Amino acid sequence: MPYKKRQMDNMTKPKIIITIDTEVGEKAKFVKEGFEKFVMGKIGDENYGVPKIVDILNEHNIKGEFFVDVYEDTFFGKEKYASLCKYLDESGHGVQLHTHPSYAYDINRINMHEYSFEEQVRIISDGKGRIKKWIGKYPIAHRAGNYGANNNTLMALKGNNILIDSSYYYGHPNSKIRMSTVNDPLPYNQVMEIPVSIELKNWFISIIDSLKHKIPNKFDINSMNSQSMRNSIETYHSSYCIIFLHSSSFISRDQNSIEITGINQTALNAFSDLLDFLLKEKYAVTQFSKIPFTF
Repeated sequence: MPYKKRQMDNMTKPKIIITIDTEVGEKAKFVKEGFEKFVMGKIGDENYGVPKIVDILNEHNIKGEFFVDVYEDTFFGKEKYASLCKYLDESGHGVQLHTHPSYAYDINRINMHEYSFEEQVRIISDGKGRIKKWIGKYPIAHRAGNYGANNNTLMALKGNNILIDSSYYYGHPNSKIRMSTVNDPLPYNQVMEIPVSIELKNWFISIIDSLKHKIPNKFDINSMNSQSMRNSIETYHSSYCIIFLHSSSFISRDQNSIEITGINQTALNAFSDLLDFLLKEKYAVTQFSKIPFTF
């Protein structure tokens, strides 16, 4: 059955998907205790990373989708990532694949689009195999680290039977996927691309931003305040709205991004406020496993 694009009108609310890129990241690759710092967000005896995000989600009876960079286990320990994925899965949250291939493959090639199709097939197979070993099931969705996917990535996902991707970030220089969409989901080779949601401005501002090579603003807890996030969601006209966090969203870092300097209380409050708003205004918050895409 062919995929039928949903027609949005002003009275239709988007379904919300809360996504969390769960990673130490490229900037902190060689940092001692990177997992504890930037995945767990350990400050003293408290964890302000994944555990805090899960606590806030659970308090609101909302489930999130955690894109886990499993290749970091090469640096920081397989047992840590295995325990993390089991914890997320047992809590009812989605465990999806996040690909920063430089951790396990080539330290000089950060983005997926820098690898051949055959290499990408192998990288994805390797990553989904780790998750299957740890939680007993394969991931169903993928996001490339740094948004650095290309169309070969989508074909490699199809070959690995991962049929949802959320790497495409319109206007971002690392995003090499070529599709005729901005925010609307669109199929490619039987893989459904659900783009990273961005703010759409009026045509004049968009042209000025483009001339300045300004990257469009995504729906990120760390780049939008509470009011801007609410306003943007209320004026968003696509079927799915991707909300963006990182495992380190609630912590502050030093200038080199390798040490924790404190709690990012603004981001923490913004996330709680957002979830309160979604519940109050009766937005449907969903997961990838519940998306009824047909082709």
